[in-house]
Amino acid sequence: MIALLPVGKMVDRFGTKPFLNVGFLMAAASLFAFSSITSIPVVFGIVMLVGVSYAMILPAWNAFVATLIPEGERGAIWGFFLTLQGSGMVVGPIVSGLLWDHVSHPAPFIASAVVMAGLAVVHFVLSRNPFRAAPAK
Repeated sequence: MIALLPVGKMVDRFGTKPFLNVGFLMAAASLFAFSSITSIPVVFGIVMLVGVSYAMILPAWNAFVATLIPEGERGAIWGFFLTLQGSGMVVGPIVSGLLWDHVSHPAPFIASAVVMAGLAVVHFVLSRNPFRAAPAK
């Protein structure tokens, strides 16, 4: 939480790409580390890395998505996007609990790491300029 404001200001200054690239990959690596690390001091360090990666992702992702949404459709698309995001906040803990109970204790962390790595790939594809839609004339 402490890093959200300064990172948000840096995103405004330097753009979203470096923060999303580093943030998604840092989140994936640190979440994956939870699947095997048992040392409490190391776990606290990883928790800090997860927090910093979240602080890098949140303002940068919102700014990035805003650049992809046509101005005339922002209300409807943001509403839809935030509905999907909120649904993920409901489904995520349910799926994680089921993975914990029925697969293994490390499984939710590995699944979360895979999702973050997948988001890194999605961001890489969406952020490439040739794939952006041309503005309407």
